[in-house]
Amino acid sequence: MGDLLEIIDSKTDQPEIELKRNNQHNSIDLNQLINRLNYINFQDGTLTSVFHHKNYNRSISLNMKPKACIDSQLSCLWPERADLQEEIKNYNLKEIYIDDGINTIVINPEDVNLEQEGFTIHLPDINEFKPSRKTRRLCAKNTQVQMVQNGVLYRGKLINFTPGSFEIEIQSGVNPASGILNSDVPITVTLLNDGQIKFSGESTIIRISKGGNFTSCVLAPIYNHIQRFKAKEYRSVRQKLIPSPNIVFIHPFTGARVDLPIYDLSGAGFSVEEDQRNSTLLPGMIISELEIVFTTGMAVKCKCQVLYKKTIDEDSRKKHVLNGFTILDMTPYDHAQLLSIIFLAKNKNLHLSKDLDSDSFWRFLFDSGFIYPAKYAHLKNHKEKIKSTYKKIYTNTPDIARHVTYQEKGEILGHASMLRSYEKTWLIHHHAASHHANMGAGLYVMDQLASYAYNAHKIQSLQLDYLLGYFRPQNKFPVRVFGGSAKSIADPQKCSVDEVAFLKFHANVESVFDDLGPYRLVESSNEDLLNLESYYEEISGGLMLKALDILPFNSGNTGVIKAYEKLQFKREMKLYSLKTDSELMAVFIVDKTDTGMNMSELTNNIKVIVVQPDNLPIKILESGINEIVKLYFEKSAHLLLFPDTYADKNSMVYEKKYNMWILNVEDSDGFYKYLKKMLRFVKT
Repeated sequence: MGDLLEIIDSKTDQPEIELKRNNQHNSIDLNQLINRLNYINFQDGTLTSVFHHKNYNRSISLNMKPKACIDSQLSCLWPERADLQEEIKNYNLKEIYIDDGINTIVINPEDVNLEQEGFTIHLPDINEFKPSRKTRRLCAKNTQVQMVQNGVLYRGKLINFTPGSFEIEIQSGVNPASGILNSDVPITVTLLNDGQIKFSGESTIIRISKGGNFTSCVLAPIYNHIQRFKAKEYRSVRQKLIPSPNIVFIHPFTGARVDLPIYDLSGAGFSVEEDQRNSTLLPGMIISELEIVFTTGMAVKCKCQVLYKKTIDEDSRKKHVLNGFTILDMTPYDHAQLLSIIFLAKNKNLHLSKDLDSDSFWRFLFDSGFIYPAKYAHLKNHKEKIKSTYKKIYTNTPDIARHVTYQEKGEILGHASMLRSYEKTWLIHHHAASHHANMGAGLYVMDQLASYAYNAHKIQSLQLDYLLGYFRPQNKFPVRVFGGSAKSIADPQKCSVDEVAFLKFHANVESVFDDLGPYRLVESSNEDLLNLESYYEEISGGLMLKALDILPFNSGNTGVIKAYEKLQFKREMKLYSLKTDSELMAVFIVDKTDTGMNMSELTNNIKVIVVQPDNLPIKILESGINEIVKLYFEKSAHLLLFPDTYADKNSMVYEKKYNMWILNVEDSDGFYKYLKKMLRFVKT
């Protein structure tokens, strides 16, 4: 019959309708069958008719559209195929199948009458009912396929799928090598929708069928669990919320709307339950836009990926599967909204980026001693500017700032906050606790800020790879938390501490740097930064250069600068090298933000790294600093000097010393374990 008749398996585009089965026979009665046929007609669906050849042992299947069925007589319309009526005369209609992806109804037709438009049959009183699959097979729409095996690329389209298998159709003309597919060798399959990858993974070939110009492949994914991220001992705690929010999305393969309740939820991922028979989620599948909808009507959007699927309720008749998702990306605002709900579910007193009452906030900072007299002496001349800046930081959840407060009965007892200060580094710049608060308030807010960082690290748009903090060796709490954690981790590539001198430098406007012989001050080159990297690796081996994004060939913090500009904040960063013709002597990192954005000016200063501490005269260094201050700060600027020993050896007068603490969030298990240990001690 050539290509005139469509040879198919069975139709999979009919949703399931619950049918009562005869307890003695796997069957359904005539009334149920008529209702099903009318549903298919209402939805413009099809059923599958199987014809056997009158003389030869072969069969064909046709997708037929049923007419409305009022009684036991059923009429179906032929597919629109040329010369079909002439060819079909050589065949007898033997069975009709109605397949909803889970169950199959088999009709053995009576009194078959082939007509010009189609055929008419008499429906039997009892028809066979076959619950054939554990999981419904679903029709795919507009899903392209790329497969690679042994270096050969095949292109096709996804026909149907379950979470455990999918059928792919390959057109021979487009894929001249389709005849060499090897069912004994795994094949890498990529499913795309509108050019975007929605799934990619290794699969085994279950079956290859060839017919006409097409090759059909049935494949099974090898893995039911993927590991997208590095395994960690510490995991973000998932909360079970009551009432539960739902996830809502358009399925990338079927185009159908999916609405499922969330089983548990964190800021990094969530899990949902499905009925095994109606499961539609495939491990590795990427969903570009998914909404988490809360009962209050609030919704947040994210891009996510299914990581695993596992069966639960193994012994029950109606099995369920638990699907784990990881969040790949979402807007910083939506992520903060999500985590604020999770934080409150864990502890009603902990609030993330909650808009703060201005008077209460400032009273807390003064009463807790965070703003002490010497600090206020520096701030008082800029207090209106600082109030304006902090109003923007502490309201409307801007992308560059996050804060956690611990409140009891409306009173702020603990507070911690951080700013995105470099490309992928956030500065913990405020931490305070009330003197009459319980001893855990300060630790609680620090723990939650760290929890935010852990959850945010995997979210692409949040740009959080490192946490940076400064603490003085005399302050007991940060020494225990930050210093203690670094000692416990004992790996400077995971958590490092560098000591720096902090001083105020007043410019000499009359000084001219060009008069100082062979030394010159130029913008830093990649070669300079390579030399700086080698020096820092030898003297420290820590994370300073990575966190400040001053390694060679890096972006130069362009992303964070744009983020500040979007909020009408100032953010500048420039690199200068002090050198002779042959030697790099020092590197100056100019960091500029609005005055008071950090009250200790840790975001508004010049960081000086002396590369040749034994060979660089203090007069030359100060002359270079003088030029930078005149250029960017006019009269005076704060300095952070590394190594701090250079200041001691050259009798430089500094106000204090800071420990620069940096945590690599990717390898942060040791830090979170240390915090949890401290929290257990507090609770006891």
